[in-house]
This record gives sequence, structure tokens and C-alpha cells, in this order.
Amino acid sequence: MKLIKIILLCITLLSNVALADTHPSKPVRIVTNLPVGSGPDIFVRKLSQMLESHWKVPVTIDNKPGGAGLIALEQYLRTPSNGHTIFYGDFGVFVTTPILYDKENLIQQLKPLTIGYNSAWMIVTPSTIQSFNDLKSKLPGNPKFGSWGVGSGGHLCGQELSAILQVTTVHVPYKDHGPWFADTSNGLLAFGCTSVGSSESYYRSGKFNYVATTSNKRDPAYPNVPTVKELTGHTFEAGEVFSAFYIHAQTDEQIYRKLEKDLRTFIQHKDMVELVKTLRGYPVSNTSEEMNKLRNDKVLDYKKLIKKYSINVN
Repeated sequence: MKLIKIILLCITLLSNVALADTHPSKPVRIVTNLPVGSGPDIFVRKLSQMLESHWKVPVTIDNKPGGAGLIALEQYLRTPSNGHTIFYGDFGVFVTTPILYDKENLIQQLKPLTIGYNSAWMIVTPSTIQSFNDLKSKLPGNPKFGSWGVGSGGHLCGQELSAILQVTTVHVPYKDHGPWFADTSNGLLAFGCTSVGSSESYYRSGKFNYVATTSNKRDPAYPNVPTVKELTGHTFEAGEVFSAFYIHAQTDEQIYRKLEKDLRTFIQHKDMVELVKTLRGYPVSNTSEEMNKLRNDKVLDYKKLIKKYSINVN
């Protein structure tokens, strides 16, 4: 009897390995909370093309922005856990949204695959503002700043900048970058925090100015843009963020490891590394275990920041 059980177990294990070797066997969909045209969206679309060529199956991107990432995440969790749908999201949906909306239970239904890339923020202003000091001197009463949602990285960044400027500001959440960028360029908003990858076209067309970066060092592509630390002596606590890939926690382990390996392999491809550089991001190569630790550490840090800046969703 024991021998039969051992044989059956071996057959099952070999079947699972064979299944993983041929995975994916049908079209793959990547669900994301990121808006079309943002830096991470550009990144994942390039990556999907490479994966499609490697896997020999179609790979599509399903953008579901808004709702602090909950719209996309909850829709993703309703999909089958067969390894043919993957979730790709920004820092907020994995770190700040679970804190603010008490949705850690949703994150526990996922397991991490790998990080896409890291990036820092640029402080963007209307083109009429020429510098950080100009921003300080021209701030109106009760100035407004925008972001892509309550509790997003842009929201935390804006609150931290408000504290550094010693002003009380009004946060205006948007579903998408387009209206938010338009209102900033038109002067309806005083400033915002976003990545170069998402905003560079606005900067190059003269609609935005970059007046500072939250990174601890200047961006080589924008050497004339100083760091906030240079200007104020403050080190940004909410200065860097990441995008990441997750999958259903119930996904077969062999398939999970196959997807983790494939994603990490192509994220490290020279063409993807070059793309990340053009998006002014930082290539990374985290294992799923390293990524899980990073996420848990960030949750602890951002719980303190959310409390510090009295951010809530009510």
C-alpha cells in the first residue's frame, strides 16, 4: 500500500512539473490598477511583448485605475487561480491601500512574484513656477495638490512636502493621470509628485516644471533639478516607491515558480533595463521572498507616516 502511495505521489509530482513546463498554455492577462500611459504601464506593455514572444501565447494588459487600486485588485481576485492571470500594481495598492481601507485580507490572497522597478518622485508644478523657492513664495491660500488616489504614493509625497513647506494643503484625488496633469499644468493645482516616466512628455512640452526630486541624489538626465534634501535639509520618508507583480496564493507551486523565473529573467533583459533607465527608474532583481520582506517593512513604515499626516479615507 505504501509503495502504491509513493508511486501515485511521484506521478502527481511529475505531472505538475510537466504542467509547469508547458505553462502558459493559453492567453495570459495582466490586470493592473495603473492608468494607460503612466511609466509603469509603459514598462509592463514592453515586458508583455517579450513574454508573448517567449510563451507563444497572447499577453494582454487590462487597465483598471481608480478606487485606490481596489477596483483592479478585487476584479483580479475573482479570476481563476490557474496562473493565466497576473496582477501588476503600484506601491499604493500593496502598501498604503491595505492600511487605509483595512484590506490586508485581500493581500493575503496573493503571493508576490517580483518587483517591476523602483522610482523616485519629481515635484512638478505649473510652468509659471520656475523653482522650489518660487513655489514657496507663490503658494496661494489653502493650496491644492493632486494625486491618483487617497493613500497613494503621490498623496503621501504631497503631504510630506506640505509639512516641509509648513503649509496646510488640500489633497485632490484623481482616477487617472490625464485630468490631474491637466489641472496642474493649468494652475488649478499648486504642485504634485509623480515619476519622470509618467510626466516627462508634459515637462518636455513646457506644461510642467520639475522643481525638485525626492531622491537622495540628482537625476543624471536632469542635473539642474536639485533634491529636496539639498534645498531644505529634509530626507523624504516617502521618497521612493516600486511596482510589483503578484498572483493568486492558491496557484500551483510549480506554475508559480515558473512565472517568477520568467518574469525575473525578462525584467533583467538588457532591453528592459534600458527602458527602466529611460523611465528614470531603478532596475531591481528581488526574489519573491525578498519582495515579501520589503513589502512588510514598508507597511510598518507607512503606518507611521499615515498616522503622522492624519490620512484617512473618511
